[in-house]
Amino acid sequence: MTSTLIRTNAELAPRAETLTSGELYARIMAHAERLNVMTEMTADEADWRNTFYNEMNVQRTHLDKAPEHPNGHGLYIKYEGHQPGGRSFKARGGAYSVMVAQANAGPVPLKEIHIASAGNAAQGVEAAATKYGLKTVAHVTPMASKVKVASLLQNGVEVVTGTTVGIDDSGNEVMKSYADLDEARNGARNVTGDGIVTLEAYDQVEVIAGQATVGYEAIQDLLDAAGRGELDLKNDPVKIYVPVGGGGLIAGVACVVRSAKDAGLLGENVQVVGVQMEGCDAARRALPYLRRGQEPPHDLFTNGVIFNGKTDGAAVPRAGRLPLTIMADRRFVAGIESVTEIEVAEAMLWSRDVYGAVAEPTAALSLAASRKRAASVPTEHGQRAVEHHVALVTGSNIDPETFKEFSEKALAARKKAAEMQKYAVTKATSLAAYNRELLRLGGVIVDDKLVRPSALPQNMERTPAAAVQGTNVWSSLLAR
Repeated sequence: MTSTLIRTNAELAPRAETLTSGELYARIMAHAERLNVMTEMTADEADWRNTFYNEMNVQRTHLDKAPEHPNGHGLYIKYEGHQPGGRSFKARGGAYSVMVAQANAGPVPLKEIHIASAGNAAQGVEAAATKYGLKTVAHVTPMASKVKVASLLQNGVEVVTGTTVGIDDSGNEVMKSYADLDEARNGARNVTGDGIVTLEAYDQVEVIAGQATVGYEAIQDLLDAAGRGELDLKNDPVKIYVPVGGGGLIAGVACVVRSAKDAGLLGENVQVVGVQMEGCDAARRALPYLRRGQEPPHDLFTNGVIFNGKTDGAAVPRAGRLPLTIMADRRFVAGIESVTEIEVAEAMLWSRDVYGAVAEPTAALSLAASRKRAASVPTEHGQRAVEHHVALVTGSNIDPETFKEFSEKALAARKKAAEMQKYAVTKATSLAAYNRELLRLGGVIVDDKLVRPSALPQNMERTPAAAVQGTNVWSSLLAR
């Protein structure tokens, strides 16, 4: 295998080169096309693809049609929770970036790979590096998931949690823990030597190209679904929801979707939408600045962000420079939405109880946004065409204690919602009065009707009370 792009540690430092979205798109696609499952293969592409999917054991995942979705909208789920090396999509970018690094090693053989990571990216790199007999060193922050760090250590990864800042009186090194992923990235970049390479978790062309394989596979499955008459990819509203942390996944998927549009396979009605957790949404808040051609304020990424360690995969102080270049261009990404912790908890329960698969909090961001959107867009009486959503559920790397914590939050929210609705019904004498009372309480409705706490369905949805329409709904509420 050969590579057209050779990276060194120096090139991974903050780049003086400024690329337009079009220039970056071309570089990403030059790599991604090697792994494109939708096209006939040249001999070189067959070599790369065989190594990626077979030797690296990256699993090609398929879209599953969800058993139900609010208001009759369609939902396809792409579940990445069974990938090697951490049970997340990060295995893709990790595999391809290691493959390229190995191909570009030159006369000095690779020995060691350093990467800053919240956990999943390092596991993805480790799974690939092991195939070549390479050592992996992960630079992590204190907020990294305990279960992910434990898995790294179990697999022989050296875990570095900070930098040496001095020597104490006893001659021991004094360590300073990494405050965030930016500090961890700098720590990884500062390690140099023969046979040592630093890879990025998201801000690297090769990593983005590896993640782009998610897009190729999803588009192929959407085309197959369209062939079965399930949707019209040239006219029906289609939203592809992608969790956003550093942005490598959404950048890769967005590039592949743009390529498919330009090839006439998809219409402009197909949109790529990013999702972040409230409080960990620096990329979402940076987007308006970037789309005006302005540099976002620095404190937007630091003092203005409250990090939630439970969504550690998305808790980055700053999305990557390369992914932000793609996200800022509306031709690639329609926008970035945010969801609450409770909405994520609800999505995690739905994934386990209805879809039948465990999703870690970051992975459930896409489900939360999709279900929130579907619940808010009615389809009755021809008011709105049915939308079709693709939710990229990106991993299952979660410990039982954290899952239990999220489950309890979701169940408590369901109980509170039902109790508020019951109280609102007793206080109101009309539909309008019911809406006002429920809104005053900060209330929500459940599937347009009151649901008793003892019989809450697993697919319970919460939509603004003002969305309740029709006297039949009010009558059914009063009847309860």
